[in-house]
Amino acid sequence: MLSFILKQYKTSSKKFLADGRYYENQFVLMNVIMKLFTFLPAFFLSKIKVSPDTITILSYFSIIFSSGFFLIGLTYKACFLMILFLFFDSLDGDIARLNKVKSNHGQTMDILGADLFYILIPFSISY
Repeated sequence: MLSFILKQYKTSSKKFLADGRYYENQFVLMNVIMKLFTFLPAFFLSKIKVSPDTITILSYFSIIFSSGFFLIGLTYKACFLMILFLFFDSLDGDIARLNKVKSNHGQTMDILGADLFYILIPFSISY
């Protein structure tokens, strides 16, 4: 069963991946690590029809709460939520590729999540 899931995930992730993202998933260490953890949840969440946009919105909350925890000094919780954001950010793309869903709306939401991360986290850490 697991080999079937892994085979299906690899074929769909290569087939429905944008040109630039293929190299990011193959050679960026953080992406390689996250892909090890997200393929199984992505497969099961795509089977129960969870929208990638729902996962992206969860990642927004993760970043907002993480920056808030940095501001009040709860660094361990903030770091955990940052890692959770990275997990969700990888997971939503995997679900979208498995469902063969590609939309400008989803790409814009994903970019907004990255922008929130790069704006809120450095400012809240430096505060």
